[in-house]
Amino acid sequence: MSDAQSVEAPYLSKKLESRRSNEFLKIEKYFSIDIRKENTLEVYDQFTNNFIFIKQHSNTSDLMIVNSYKADKNIVYLNKPRDIENFAMDAEANTRELTNAEVSELESAIAEFIHPEYNLIDCIKKGILYHHGSMPDIIRLYVENAFTRQKHFDFIITNSTLLEGVDIPADKLFILTTKIGHRYFTKSELKNLVGRICRFSEVFNVSTGSLKRLEPEIYLIKGKYSSSTANIKGFIERTLKSDLVISDVVDNVLLKEEGDMTDPREKKKAADSLEYLENIEPSDTPVDSVEYAQTFIAQLCYKNNVHDFNIKQNEEALNKNLSENLLFDINAPSYLIRAILTLFTKDIVIVDEQFKRLLSFNAQLYYSMILQWKIDATSYREMIRNLISYWTSSGSDLIYVGNKWGEINHNQRQGFNSYVSLSTKTDKQLINLAIVRVKEEQDYVDNYLMKYVEIINDLKLIENSFYDRIKYGTDNRTIICLLRNGFTMELAKILIKEVYQIYLTIDLNNDIVTISPAIIQAMLENNENKVLIFEVGHHIK
Repeated sequence: MSDAQSVEAPYLSKKLESRRSNEFLKIEKYFSIDIRKENTLEVYDQFTNNFIFIKQHSNTSDLMIVNSYKADKNIVYLNKPRDIENFAMDAEANTRELTNAEVSELESAIAEFIHPEYNLIDCIKKGILYHHGSMPDIIRLYVENAFTRQKHFDFIITNSTLLEGVDIPADKLFILTTKIGHRYFTKSELKNLVGRICRFSEVFNVSTGSLKRLEPEIYLIKGKYSSSTANIKGFIERTLKSDLVISDVVDNVLLKEEGDMTDPREKKKAADSLEYLENIEPSDTPVDSVEYAQTFIAQLCYKNNVHDFNIKQNEEALNKNLSENLLFDINAPSYLIRAILTLFTKDIVIVDEQFKRLLSFNAQLYYSMILQWKIDATSYREMIRNLISYWTSSGSDLIYVGNKWGEINHNQRQGFNSYVSLSTKTDKQLINLAIVRVKEEQDYVDNYLMKYVEIINDLKLIENSFYDRIKYGTDNRTIICLLRNGFTMELAKILIKEVYQIYLTIDLNNDIVTISPAIIQAMLENNENKVLIFEVGHHIK
C-alpha cells in the first residue's frame, strides 16, 4: 500500500494510523525469458532500467526453465485454475516419485477425504502441490501446511489465492503469466506476489537462514501460458523500475472524496452506494436526501446485500409478488427454489448473469438437488459421486462445467466455453471435474442463494427446522455451534461422538467452543482422517 489514506472512508471521523518503511531490505533479481521467440535469458536491472544478457537457451519450455533454475522451495504462479492443474500434472510427469511415510500419509488422507483419483494425489507423489480457489478450503490449508512443514515438496503451483495473506517458505518465484483475472498485475499486486518468497522468517531462521535470501530471484517467463501478444519486457519496465511511484488504485467509490471524482458515472455510483448503505443503516452516511425502501421485503433485500436487480426500481413488484402468492412453511428444496423465483424474478429485471441461471427449469431441478445435499450434510466424497451420476444419467453428452473448465461454446456466446463433452472424458477426468464443480456450486449456493433464504426466513415463510438444515446441514444445536465457529461439517460430526466429549467445552448460549489439545492424540489413536486431525490443530492454535 502506498498511502494509508487510500483505505480511509471520507464519511467516517476516525483516522487511520500507519507506519512506513523506505528502506530496501531486499533487492530482488528479476529475470526474463521469451521462449516463444529468442529464448534469451536476461536479468533486469531495476535501478538503471536495463536488461543484461545471461544465457541463450535452445528448444526449451516453461517447465524446462523452471526445472533449470529451481531452488529447494519454489512458487510457480499461473492465473487460471485449469492451467495450474495442467502444469502440475506436466511437471509431475518429469519428476521422480517420492517414497516417504509422511508423503504416503498425506496421499491416504486426501484420498479418503476427497477421492483416490484426485489429481492432487498424483502430484504429491512427485513432490508437487497446487493451490487454487476451486479446491475445498480445508484442503487448501492442508496443502499450505504440507508445503511449509515437509521438505519433500519442491513446488507449490498457485494463482492469486496466494496473495491472500498466505505465509509459506519459498526461495524462488516463477511467473508464467502476468495476468490476474482478466487484467495485468498492478505494481502493488506484483510487489505483493514477489513478497511471498524469501520471507524474513526464512532469511533470519536460526538453523536454516541465509542472507542470500535478501536477493530473491523472480523469473518472468513468456511461454505456453502467456498471451501471444504479451510484451514481457514492457511489463517489467512498467511495473518494476525502482524509481516508479506506486500509487494505490482505489476502485471503491466510497473511499473517494466527492471532489476527487470527475467521471459522472463514478459520482452516480457513489451516490447509489451511499443510498444503499443508508437503507441498510439509516443515518449512517452524510446523505441529505434518500429514497428509503417502504416495504419490509425491499428493506430485507438491502440488508442482505442483494445486487442481482435494482431494489428501488423493483420494490412494487417485490411487494406484489409477496402479497399475491400464498407461501408459508416451506420445507423442501424444490419449494424453496420456487419461492425464490416467485418473489425475486417475477416481473423483475435481473441484471446479474449468475442469478439469471436460475430461470432455466433444468437449473431449478439441479439446484434443488444441490440444496438437498446441503440439507443432508452430504460428505464431499459422496457429492462427487452424486454429481458424476447426475452427469452420466442426464441423457446429454454436453455437461455444464463453467468457464474455468469448459471447452465447448454451446450457446454461441463469445468467450463462453462453458461445456465439455462427456464422451471425450475418462473416468478420472470426470472425477476431477466433479471435485472442482462441487466446490464452485457450494460457493454459488452460499453467495447467491443463501441471501434469499435469509430474506424468506425473515418473512416467516420457512419452517424453522428446515431453515437450520438448509443453512447448516443439520438442526443439531451442538453441530451448529461448531459450524458457527468455523469447523467443517465433516469434523463437527466427528467431534460430537461421545469419545471426544471430555475434550470439548461448548457454550451454546454464547457460541463458544473450547478444545483441549489432548484431543489430537485421541483422534490419532482412533485412526481419524489426518485432514480432520489437521483441522482440529488449526482451531486449537
